[in-house]
Amino acid sequence: MEIILTILAFIWSILCLILFFKIWSMTNNVRDIKFILQSNFAKREEVSDLTGEVLGEGFAPNTLVVHTESGRQMKIKYRLPNGKYLCSYNDGTLKAEVDESEIVLFEESKDKK
Repeated sequence: MEIILTILAFIWSILCLILFFKIWSMTNNVRDIKFILQSNFAKREEVSDLTGEVLGEGFAPNTLVVHTESGRQMKIKYRLPNGKYLCSYNDGTLKAEVDESEIVLFEESKDKK
């Protein structure tokens, strides 16, 4: 009986060590993910500050638009560095990158109806 308990205790200690190192490595991953998210958020803030006004042709942030494919109303959050727009629906969910050809001004969509 003592031999079985000794073997179980040995296996348990090995598993605890493995778990410890796995959790330790995950904290490094969280640190990396946090750094990536913070740097992307800072870049997006800079882009939205730069595009606060309409530069040439385009949409300004907080402009109401309609997605031509779905017909849903969206609000432009900011312009991404690749020239596309990040928009959100009225319920707050974000739509991924939207090209300028995929959206029209809300006022223009009302005039067509």
